[in-house]
Amino acid sequence: MREPSPTRLALLAFARSGTGMSGAIVLAALIVLATIGHSIAPQNPYDLKSLDIMDAQLPPGSASMDGMRFLLGTDTLGRDLFSAILYGLRTSLLVGVTSTVVAVAIGTTLGLIAGWAGGFVEGLIMRIVDLQLSLPAILVALVLISLTGPGTSNVIVALILVQWAVYARTIRSVVLVERQRDYVVAATGLSLPRARVLFRHVLPNCLAPLIVLATVAIAGAITLEATLSFLGIGLPVTQPSLGLLIANGFAYLMSGAYWISIFPGVVLFAVVMSINLVGDTLRDVLNPRLQR
Repeated sequence: MREPSPTRLALLAFARSGTGMSGAIVLAALIVLATIGHSIAPQNPYDLKSLDIMDAQLPPGSASMDGMRFLLGTDTLGRDLFSAILYGLRTSLLVGVTSTVVAVAIGTTLGLIAGWAGGFVEGLIMRIVDLQLSLPAILVALVLISLTGPGTSNVIVALILVQWAVYARTIRSVVLVERQRDYVVAATGLSLPRARVLFRHVLPNCLAPLIVLATVAIAGAITLEATLSFLGIGLPVTQPSLGLLIANGFAYLMSGAYWISIFPGVVLFAVVMSINLVGDTLRDVLNPRLQR
């Protein structure tokens, strides 16, 4: 009887994990909402023509003068909070995933080159990595956004620059171990092109820690973007995000209009927690040493 592949075993182990599956279900639901949010949102919260200042700070379940029902209430501008959260969720996920994917590509490539080449090339790349990692991520992002100004593309670039070094260091350490393996020695002895050995043989064996690290890093990128938007230097008001929605209601948190900040905060918490649960489960599944 043919034995199941490692990928199938990993998927089965993940499916047996209640924690991982719970996180995956919540995350999948949030992704679906973010994807179709613009279609199911009762209102375009950033269309000024559809807003009425008389609807400002209505509590959850209230109705407007024209009969529109606000499931989660409204904010200080009279925007339907449920619609604003759907729009903001899409933006936050888009920024977090895009920045992480690009950072993974850059960091992985540099980590592979550093671990395989050694010598001066490795020293140069790793000193740059050390310099990057010695600076607090929030400080680097603040400086970059201050210099370039707020905007979706600028925030994504800032998040890429504060993330790539982590992947470069991780992949480099894995490559240093893998290059001593017999399969790499055999491939090198057959005079195969270095690029083929590196990307076809070494890289696949680096994917397990990379997947785990990237999964958790997405949550970190979303949190950092929310922090920048909360401070008012992240995304502009025309590009809603969960952090910006939380910031908009922070001043009214203790005045009774709790829902303006609380509901976006709950969604942000659900996003970050579900991603972390999936990442922790992937770590246990893909690392045989941690399997019970």
